[in-house]
Amino acid sequence: MNLIKLIVLLVFITPICLTAQSLGEPLSKWSIGLNFSPDHSYRILKGTDRTQFIVNYRNDIERPKPSLTAGLMMTYQLNEKINLEAGLLYADKGENTKTVFPNYLLPNGQPDPNAPISYSDKYHEIYIDIPLKIAYNIKKSKISYFFSGGISPNLYLGSRRTHFATYANNNFRVYQTNGRVGNSLLNIAFIASGGIKYNLSKQIILRVEPTYRQSFTSTVFRSEMKYYYYSIGLNVGIFYAFKTKQ
Repeated sequence: MNLIKLIVLLVFITPICLTAQSLGEPLSKWSIGLNFSPDHSYRILKGTDRTQFIVNYRNDIERPKPSLTAGLMMTYQLNEKINLEAGLLYADKGENTKTVFPNYLLPNGQPDPNAPISYSDKYHEIYIDIPLKIAYNIKKSKISYFFSGGISPNLYLGSRRTHFATYANNNFRVYQTNGRVGNSLLNIAFIASGGIKYNLSKQIILRVEPTYRQSFTSTVFRSEMKYYYYSIGLNVGIFYAFKTKQ
């Protein structure tokens, strides 16, 4: 939550600071932006005949997770219609489970008092995403429409699992552990997006960009199952266009 608060604060403060600068100088083709995207994150699992029962079980109990992608983007304007984009983004991917009621029994057939009567899990898969995109712009006065696409190498940083358990005496416990073993250090995703750009001033641009991301290389290795993370998000960015040197 601290990261989210910092990003929101920067999004609102940055335009105020930048508008104080002189706007009379010609602009460079380069601009830099601060981006934040609340996401709907999940995964696609593919298994072999031997592991399909695991895929079926996980598809039954797991659910999408609210997550986020945030960081910096750079753009270079090739011409009036086309610009190139690259970025460095923090991404929290993963999934949740629904509440499971395991009904653990002792050998005598009685419920185990030391076992939870229900539990759920939340998985955080942390990455650094490096999007590389090309965008096509349709300019309409202060508002421009654009469509973009590209790829994103994603660098794996780590995993975290939060386990929520309720016991028979109504005792509720939360456990946190390091995540899964076997994640690939690098996977590649494709990105597709479209949205609007609005000129708040000559140098400051607001972008609102619904975005779809999906890995097309598996996020795990040495496994009979393949994982492909995807997310749908609403990316909001504040961009600052540099001035040319006189």
